Amino acid sequence: LIGFGGTHYAVRQTAIALASRGAFGHIAPTRQIGALDLDLVRRMREASRAVAAYIDKKSLPACEAARVERLLDGAGIPLLTESEIREIGDLEWATYLRIRALADEIAPGSRARIHGLAGQGTPVPVDVNRDLVEETAKSDKTGFITALDGLPVAHLSKGSTEVLPTFIGFVYGSSRLASDITTLCVKLLLISEDAVIDGDHLVLRKVRFDPEKARRLGVPRGPLFAMLAGGKAVEIGGQTVTPDAVQATSIKRIHIPGLERYI
Repeated sequence: LIGFGGTHYAVRQTAIALASRGAFGHIAPTRQIGALDLDLVRRMREASRAVAAYIDKKSLPACEAARVERLLDGAGIPLLTESEIREIGDLEWATYLRIRALADEIAPGSRARIHGLAGQGTPVPVDVNRDLVEETAKSDKTGFITALDGLPVAHLSKGSTEVLPTFIGFVYGSSRLASDITTLCVKLLLISEDAVIDGDHLVLRKVRFDPEKARRLGVPRGPLFAMLAGGKAVEIGGQTVTPDAVQATSIKRIHIPGLERYI
């Protein structure tokens, strides 16, 4: 790697190198960033035999970090964040680059987060039921993403969507991977949601606060809404309004062929 930003002690880059497979060659500290041009960046890469770059953005003004990014783009050097460097783990570099390229084909502008993938292989898209993935991420996003660490997979995120329904795995294990992710989703929803199995359908029952019902019962918007939404009864005009009286129930059925295999 080549690095940009920080002091000449390279504190951030040293910490990354000690916690990952990343090794740094030439590093341009913050005070020298203004002297960089495209030719110098290319020479840094050649002298370091670097395959990627890292920018310590906390140590640089946003405009300078953006200028370095443009220089790297012009030199054709991939830019990695600290988390990406750490996530690569034992994954072969060429395979990692193919995963990044595939992620951009699947969802342009997305980020691929590596979980249990290691070594080398041919990356392929692995599709999982969209509704199932979305409901699992809404129900227990942290638990879902953490559990993916135990699978040979990369998940994609884009914008506010933390987990897209298309994953990336190696071609030789793609069918098994789709099954394992489906099983994980079903089990997490059965644990964390009011969910039941009906044949080939996973049925989710959701109860939520209905502000329209509350208004019809004379409850003004504001703190009393918050109390009812939090499960507490309120007094209005000498009458008690309970949370049950202002709730709405919705049912969502997710069709999963052969659902019994995933239980």
